[in-house]
Amino acid sequence: MHSRITALRTLHWRAFRQLLIGASLVPALVTAFAGPTNAPPKFQSRPRGSVAEREFFEDVVKRTAAENDAEYTKILGELGLKPEDGEHFKLQLAELHRKAIAAGGAMTELLEARVAYDKEIRAALGNENYGRYRYYEESKTARREYELLREFASKSNNLTLDPAWSEKIVRLIKDSKVTTTEDWRGPYDPRPQPEAGLAMVTVGLSRRAAEYRQASSNLFQTLPKSDLPVEYQRLLKDYCSQHITEMDNQLAKYTVPEEEYYRRILEEVRKRHRELMMHQRLNSTNHTF
Repeated sequence: MHSRITALRTLHWRAFRQLLIGASLVPALVTAFAGPTNAPPKFQSRPRGSVAEREFFEDVVKRTAAENDAEYTKILGELGLKPEDGEHFKLQLAELHRKAIAAGGAMTELLEARVAYDKEIRAALGNENYGRYRYYEESKTARREYELLREFASKSNNLTLDPAWSEKIVRLIKDSKVTTTEDWRGPYDPRPQPEAGLAMVTVGLSRRAAEYRQASSNLFQTLPKSDLPVEYQRLLKDYCSQHITEMDNQLAKYTVPEEEYYRRILEEVRKRHRELMMHQRLNSTNHTF
């Protein structure tokens, strides 16, 4: 089973990179198939501090491994692993501990840099302008969502949003947190939470779908008191409802056995490949004449 899944994953990535560059088959595909060439965002394991500090953390890893050795030997043995296999996994546990320390150091550096930036920008701007700047930063996600809403209105309802209502809509989106995009790069953005592997991606999708559903409900309750034109209220409801349906459909794709999921992905890759080949043949024929 494992070898078949590995083969499917390898084939998928080769086909995806060679045939489908620029095409989006399944949202969150990159994070679902964290591989060496398409890995989710992650921090480099850069040592912090002195050699003595690194030696200290290595000693922590070794002491922790020694303290847990008997317990893991017992449980892995009871679960049927041979002693040599048990040793292999205990070494992997120690390596995970090292990577956790390295990742924790990198995350600490990020948080310290954000705090330092906030302190400097506040001193440079003064309290009043700092407040305006913070609103700008914290409303960027809502503004991105407004642009998506504007595109949705144009395509689905043939409706052009009046710019006079843009700030009102942005604030409603921001206050209700009914957003479908997320960024980690800004000074006040959420901390990076990369997801790798089908199980983690499924959990993440489920969490985001539940949060979006609740945010949409909060927005719907607010709309009657918002003074927005009725057609704009209806537009926002339609927009959110469509995203809820899309999230449910997307989640359904992931909540299948792993081998079945990779089989479906492979079918999509082959379908896309056939479409590309057909398109190339048609272009070749047209150039001939």
